Amino acid sequence: MASLELAPSGDSFVQWTPSTGTDNYELVNEDSGLPNDLDYVSITANNNKDRYDWSYNILLNAATINYVRIGMRAKRVGVAEFKPFYYDGTSYHYGTESTLTTSFADTYYTWVTNPDGGSAWIGINDIQTGRWGIQSVLPRGRGNIVYVSNLWLIINYTEAAGYGNDVNGVDSGDIGKIWGVATADISKVNGV
Repeated sequence: MASLELAPSGDSFVQWTPSTGTDNYELVNEDSGLPNDLDYVSITANNNKDRYDWSYNILLNAATINYVRIGMRAKRVGVAEFKPFYYDGTSYHYGTESTLTTSFADTYYTWVTNPDGGSAWIGINDIQTGRWGIQSVLPRGRGNIVYVSNLWLIINYTEAAGYGNDVNGVDSGDIGKIWGVATADISKVNGV
């Protein structure tokens, strides 16, 4: 099994307030291991959503997807929570409410199957076209705020048979040249 981390790549529908600029996704798309708590989206109203477009990786096209986990880095002021969702283009499917503290911390929700019918996830259909996001859960009253500084998806999958160390289905032992350079003369690819 392998895992991929995907980040928001655009705003699909946003109601939360950006700490700076106008593109909410740019404030929450850092790698999970490198959060920036100085930029974030925040909300003071109940039931408001931020729904994002997500990057996609073609490794998922023929893979068996074991689960999809959304990671969220957030904090609260007052009495405030939020919950993740998966949007299939028609309906919202919610995870459980987070339990936030007054300091930024990571929280997760995992979907083992597609909540739209409970069937297995399909990369090209569900992951590529689906939208994930967050919805505020705030009681009435002043001073209740949720801050989210980072969102990411972890896609756990089993690779499709036949691709392993191959390059686009071609056994890497059969590749003699890359861009006209003999593979025997290449010591590093992308610095590795």
